[in-house]
This record gives sequence, C-alpha cells and structure tokens, in this order.
Amino acid sequence: LCAFLFSCRRKALPNQAMIDLLKATEKKFNSPENIFLPEAMVKFSDSILNNSPAPEALIAALSNKGNALLQMGEEQKAIDIFQQLLDKMPLSSLEQRQGVLKDMAITYIRLGERINCIQMHNGESCIFPISKGGMHHDKTPSEKAIEIYKTLLADNPGDLESRWLLNIAYMTIGGYL
Repeated sequence: LCAFLFSCRRKALPNQAMIDLLKATEKKFNSPENIFLPEAMVKFSDSILNNSPAPEALIAALSNKGNALLQMGEEQKAIDIFQQLLDKMPLSSLEQRQGVLKDMAITYIRLGERINCIQMHNGESCIFPISKGGMHHDKTPSEKAIEIYKTLLADNPGDLESRWLLNIAYMTIGGYL
C-alpha cells in the first residue's frame, strides 16, 4: 500500500504541461512592448518613475503611463497623469507640450463619451454625425477638450487633426465652430 501511494504522489498532474505552457506564455507576453496589455506598460512606467532621476525618462514614463491608463478605460487617472506631466515639462518644449495636450484632449473626449454613454444611452448614441439624442448631457469633459483644442490651434492653425476633433467635441455639446 505504501509503494502505491508513493508512486501516485510522484506522477505529474495531468494538466501540468498546459499549466507550464500558460505560465511561459504569460511571462513572454507580459511585457510593456505588448500593445494589447496596457497593464504591463503601467507597471513598467511605475518602475521607471520610482527609480529613475533622469527628467527625460520621467517625462517618457508619465506619457506612456497616461496613454496606457487611457487604453484601460481609466480616463480620469490618465488626465491626472497628463496634468502632472504638463506641470513638470519645461515651457520651452512646445512640441512635447502639444503632444501631451493632444493626449489630454482626446482623453477628455473619451471621458465624456464614457459618462454619457453609460448614463444616457439611446438609439442615437454612438452614431455619427452626432444628433440630439447623442449629445452629451454632462458637457464638462467636452468643454475641457474644446478649450485644449483651441489652445493647440492657436499655436498651430494648420493642425487638421485638432481642428477635426474640435468639431467633434463641439458636436457632442450641440455647438459648432
């Protein structure tokens, strides 16, 4: 009887090969380079923020973290990160500031979409062009995006992407440019 029990304990679990494969796959793909796993980018960015004194590394880490949070649907956290980034960024780096402002503006639009889609979803939601039923009841996020896009266009009137998104933001609140 002892020999039988001892031999049973030594056998591998029937699913051990699959368990090992899943662990190896997780280790391989749990990487900040994996665009489908923004959680890994947040983790990676946090490690840089906690360990790197270089200002350039901190700026890149904050930017990456903000965009990963946006991907995860954590718009308010992303906005807070982008604001922190703007506060740390030197005024002389206009191009970098514009990039962060664009990220922040689109995050505000996404925040407005999420809030209004959850609270006021109807047959006209998510249809373009935006009509009465699809307009946002909570206008604050879109108004903040409009303010940012106006700033971006004041610096660069030829920025067609910002002009287009400004019009979209206006549509969400029933306004126009």
